[in-house]
Amino acid sequence: MSPKMLNILLILIPVFLYYGVFVPLYNGGTGIFWTPEYTIGALQSQNVSYANALNQVNSVVSGIKKINDDYVAIPQETKDKITVMLPDSLDKVKLRNEVDAIANKAGVALGSVAVADDPASLRANKDIGAYIVSFTVRSRYPAFKNLMEQYEKNLRFYNINTISIKRPTDGEVGQPGVFFDKEALAIRVSFRVYYLK
Repeated sequence: MSPKMLNILLILIPVFLYYGVFVPLYNGGTGIFWTPEYTIGALQSQNVSYANALNQVNSVVSGIKKINDDYVAIPQETKDKITVMLPDSLDKVKLRNEVDAIANKAGVALGSVAVADDPASLRANKDIGAYIVSFTVRSRYPAFKNLMEQYEKNLRFYNINTISIKRPTDGEVGQPGVFFDKEALAIRVSFRVYYLK
């Protein structure tokens, strides 16, 4: 090979490498050997965003540790109370038995106890569901007041939905010859009881 040809190749090879490799790599254009996926500027900005994300890992980990420490610091008794107030799931039969047990503790007999899904909670919230618990009772007002106090003192959150109080008429008193307290009120109550879905 002649020295002239060698000098020309020594000039052309760097030009070829510059325009065929380095310029496409920097600009993201089509090169001779390959087409880069990203430009150097895009890769540098992506590197900066990754570095920022890595810098925030320590603050996220410390936040998680603080939340965990706060949770561990809650006494087990309080956790149990919260589980009763807003349980992860709630069985209709157990809820009905609980309503009857509270009434028995208050010394009041319930009638027409029903537990149904609350259609408003089904439409409104995806995380919290609710049941509508309804019943009727015939009693004097002090006994009914005691019954409501028992529901208020219960750990489960019984949210009063409706209360209907009326004095029964003669036709509602009962069969002839059956004793019925004339001072008793005909009361219909419905509660909303929440649970997590």
